[in-house]
Amino acid sequence: MGSKDAHDLDLGNLPNMVGIELRMGQILAEKAFSAISRTHVSPGLFMILALIRNNPGQKQATLARSVQLDRSTMVPIMDHCERQGWVQRQSFAGDRRAHAIYLTDGGTELVNKLEQDVLQLEVALTATMGKRDRDQLLSLLKKFQTALLSLPQQDVSA
Repeated sequence: MGSKDAHDLDLGNLPNMVGIELRMGQILAEKAFSAISRTHVSPGLFMILALIRNNPGQKQATLARSVQLDRSTMVPIMDHCERQGWVQRQSFAGDRRAHAIYLTDGGTELVNKLEQDVLQLEVALTATMGKRDRDQLLSLLKKFQTALLSLPQQDVSA
């Protein structure tokens, strides 16, 4: 049997699985984000940097929990951001082991630029999808997250 074109592959039940469709949407969104921002910053990293901008001086562990990451995952992310000159860590008052995270001027400039890019992408998506569908999708994604967090058989929170 010869090789098929990508659009001819038998996907079986994959198109009926919410998580699979969500992942495909994420992949496409990451590509659109990269194209519009012209940076090597991922949407996830943008989200973390925006949280730091909006909540300066928070503990690294608090930021990790807010985006459903464990602390050990957040450490290399903050190491990278620090090497890039986007964040600085300061000892957290009263806890020598914890770090308060702040954006540098360069980090603030980057986040503000990326936020404008994301808003531009959101406008384009809304124009294509329609405001009603976009708002419904956002609402359903929030419900999906809540449902995952409430699963009794496993702790999916960080």
